Amino acid sequence: MKIVRILLTSCALVFALMFSKPAYADYTASYVVEQAGSSSTSVANSYFTQPAKIAIAGQQYRVTMTISTADSLGAYPVKILNIAGQQPSVSKWATGGRHYYAFSFTTANLVNRLNGSMQVDINSINYHHTYGFGVVINAGGVPEIASSSVSRQTSAVTSASTVQNTKASTATTQATSKSTSRSATKSTSQAQRTAKAATNQTSSSSKKVTKTAKQTAKKGTTSRASSKKKSGTSKPTVAQQKNTSQQTKQQKMNKITASIGIGVVAIGAIGGGIWWYRHHV
Repeated sequence: MKIVRILLTSCALVFALMFSKPAYADYTASYVVEQAGSSSTSVANSYFTQPAKIAIAGQQYRVTMTISTADSLGAYPVKILNIAGQQPSVSKWATGGRHYYAFSFTTANLVNRLNGSMQVDINSINYHHTYGFGVVINAGGVPEIASSSVSRQTSAVTSASTVQNTKASTATTQATSKSTSRSATKSTSQAQRTAKAATNQTSSSSKKVTKTAKQTAKKGTTSRASSKKKSGTSKPTVAQQKNTSQQTKQQKMNKITASIGIGVVAIGAIGGGIWWYRHHV
């Protein structure tokens, strides 16, 4: 979210710079185009439109003047070669049957005359000539650059305040970051201690389970040994085994004797029956 806010703020600043007006104010002033080396008005003065636009940019004035000519003279017949020791920036456009030629330059002084040179080319009459000229600006309504220092000082104070606020914000952010880092370190340390305690508890539980298992195994061994002992104790002796064998043999002899007796009785009965049958039938 912080990155998104920074990007949105940057975009807002870019748009503000693109579409906002310059920080300096615009002024207007009348002027006269004079002949080179003279205070007489130049014939070219009639081609210059009034007034001039003046803006204060830092320690300089930015002056913009416009030349307007009819279509019958051709496309932009008047061109400014230099003024105030510099080549001006130029913009052109045509509308309403006229051609407009605007040129801008900078100067630190509007009181003194500003000298320059121009070139005039009128192809329809085969006129091509270069002229020197001078411009005198009536800059009474334009403040001096020194008096505009208050605005620059205010801007400087604002900038310094912004820097201080930025530093304070940065310091606060860093402090918050350090505090967050310390909190995170403490949380990590606490988590490590908790994990260690859980590990010790698990180890202790494991030892208890192992001890219980050993005790259970020992009890099982003791139980098996006791069972074997009991089993050995209940095993019959040799005398008992002999006595049991004799009893078994005696029982078998008794059964045989009884069987023989029954057989003798049966034979006697059958023989007696036969004898009775022979003597009485």
